[in-house]
Amino acid sequence: PRRRPPPAPRRAGSGAAAGHRLRGRDSTLDTVLRLFAQALGLPSVDPDDSFFDLGGDSLIAARVMAEVRERFPVELKVKALFSAPTAADFAELLDEESATAPQPPKE
Repeated sequence: PRRRPPPAPRRAGSGAAAGHRLRGRDSTLDTVLRLFAQALGLPSVDPDDSFFDLGGDSLIAARVMAEVRERFPVELKVKALFSAPTAADFAELLDEESATAPQPPKE
């Protein structure tokens, strides 16, 4: 049997984000990173940067949450972003909420 190659080295500062990748949560984290960057007018956002430290405020947070509700089966209030202000933490919260959200009936 062939041996698997060793895992790729972790990027500096990607602790929480690396956990998402190990658990297969790339799509949620990538979506949140894009939403944060777009809302803040930045080219990119690091998974461990705080939305509010990057210039986010309650009005921008409300816009982000409107986008989140369109893309994910969750009903989170704006205060959720205050309790999980990094993209990595917010993506984890979204995954947890999505997992427990009622699913629409299948046809």
